[in-house]
Amino acid sequence: MGIFLFCYHGYDSLENWTGNLASLSAMGVAFCPLDPNSDPLHQSTATGYIHTFSGGLFFLTLAIFSLYHFPRGHFGLRLKTHDEQRDALYFATGITIVGCMILMGINLFLLPAAFKTTLNQFKFIFWMEWIAVWAFSAAWLVKGQALFADSFENSESVKAETS
Repeated sequence: MGIFLFCYHGYDSLENWTGNLASLSAMGVAFCPLDPNSDPLHQSTATGYIHTFSGGLFFLTLAIFSLYHFPRGHFGLRLKTHDEQRDALYFATGITIVGCMILMGINLFLLPAAFKTTLNQFKFIFWMEWIAVWAFSAAWLVKGQALFADSFENSESVKAETS
């Protein structure tokens, strides 16, 4: 995902920088693993802390894409009728990502050790990360119009109406 997001340039410089930041943080997660059998907040090496920080930053940038960049879109792509459906899906995926981040934060910072240990047996952090990445994937498919695609058959008349 890091290379993919680096190659994505977005519709303006802010979206490009968000993609680059997401790319850098994804590579931080990939190249700096957690310390074995450790809590993300209590690492024994710098690479473990880099992994934790990069993971939080990565999911934050994915939420920014879903909640800010994708809904505002590019006017040239907003030709026909699926805007409301797409915006609702962007909002739902962004809230899902933020919700997963909040649940991970609660798990890491607020839960008693015994309860946290029980959740860790079920790979709680892994599943929250998995849900957040798939939520972003759904938003990306909608943005690329693999889902809820616009119909361009009457695009000239739609362009004339919007001018």
